[in-house]
Amino acid sequence: RDEDDNVRSVAWAALGKLGEKAATNEVIAALISATHDKDCHVRWNACAALGKLGEKAATNEVMVALINATRDVYSDVRSKAFEAMGKFGEKAATNEVMGALINATRDEGSDVRLGACESLGKLGERAATNEVIAALMNVTRDEDSRVRSKACEAMGKLGEKAGTNAVIAALIDATRDEEYNVRWKACEVLEKLGEIAATNEVMVALINATRDEDSDVRSKACGALGRLAEKAATNEVMTALINATRDEDSDVRSKACGALGRLGEIAATNEVMTALINATRGKEYNVRWEAWAALGKLGEKAATNVVIAGLVNELSGRIDYGHDYGHDMSLGKCLVRAMCSFDGMKELNSGIVKALCRYIRKSTKIDLTAIPSEHMIKVFFDSGNASWLGLIVYVALSQGIALTVKGSSIWIYDGRGPFECNGDRPELLASLIEAFRNQKSEIESG
Repeated sequence: RDEDDNVRSVAWAALGKLGEKAATNEVIAALISATHDKDCHVRWNACAALGKLGEKAATNEVMVALINATRDVYSDVRSKAFEAMGKFGEKAATNEVMGALINATRDEGSDVRLGACESLGKLGERAATNEVIAALMNVTRDEDSRVRSKACEAMGKLGEKAGTNAVIAALIDATRDEEYNVRWKACEVLEKLGEIAATNEVMVALINATRDEDSDVRSKACGALGRLAEKAATNEVMTALINATRDEDSDVRSKACGALGRLGEIAATNEVMTALINATRGKEYNVRWEAWAALGKLGEKAATNVVIAGLVNELSGRIDYGHDYGHDMSLGKCLVRAMCSFDGMKELNSGIVKALCRYIRKSTKIDLTAIPSEHMIKVFFDSGNASWLGLIVYVALSQGIALTVKGSSIWIYDGRGPFECNGDRPELLASLIEAFRNQKSEIESG
């Protein structure tokens, strides 16, 4: 209540810094009064302080005071009032507050319009009314690019209710905006909407955006195409993503690889697999990782000996440097899925099989339980490659799998019970028995 405007202003600013600790009835009442102060700086600091008090200050009286402040003659005060309301979250999603925010999207001050859009976004799905959506759509054509961008962002926070044809059309227009930050934000919102936005028009807009002059826009467009799920697995989309795997920017290449993986088995064409395999040879680890992960998601068609060998080399190199966690765990899962392919496994050369065995022995994270117990034995008998013996014995030992031989039949005992595996090549069967005997001798000798 000091007569000096500066003193009052500084006092309210100091209270705001205390946060929720200062949210007493007396303080809140004093701040409400200060929103009517004759000095604009005091009013500004009062609104700012109310926003910092947290949800404890989200009372009807505070809302009324802030709504009144949104009609202040000074745009800075109006802007700060909207910002404060946005910090109260869904508690501020009353008809009165939303009405004030809608009006503010038409304010003469660009900062006020910006704050109104931001606050509407913070109100979340409770603000997803027809009136709010219409107001935000109008602001996507605002003269200020910051406001246009924030309007797109706000629509993305309103949930599925915002996935109307009109909103999607506005977002498509925004992907062609003159400012890159608006185009980027439009692609991001389309990504959030996911399958709801999987229309031909959206896919065309996103395909065009993969060729944008700005790398951030290209990257976000690739990510958005991946989120549209199998509906986006058209030849045009896959071609755009294949081209993006060769982009000059590593983040774009990474996102393109990830998007191809999310399209699933329907994207397992020769062209896609070639592009992903080429991407695995890049310098940047994030690109290689996304490419390998994508190949692992394309199903059995992608489980070729080339892919398995590449995964083994990548993971072996990583674990030699002490990495066996995080991304490598995901790649390990991709390797296990690929190892379930009989055709891919039997074509592996001895060097890769030995490297695979070394990696599995070193890794503490890889889980081989998804691979049938008889799988590698069948690969061994079909390929005749003795390099498989070390891995067969190690996996059997580590997973508690027992084998017995009766004539030309191998009986395997695991958690599923006993079952028979044909061992009709005597010389290979003898090698298998010898490998288990050697392992037994090693264990007994300590």
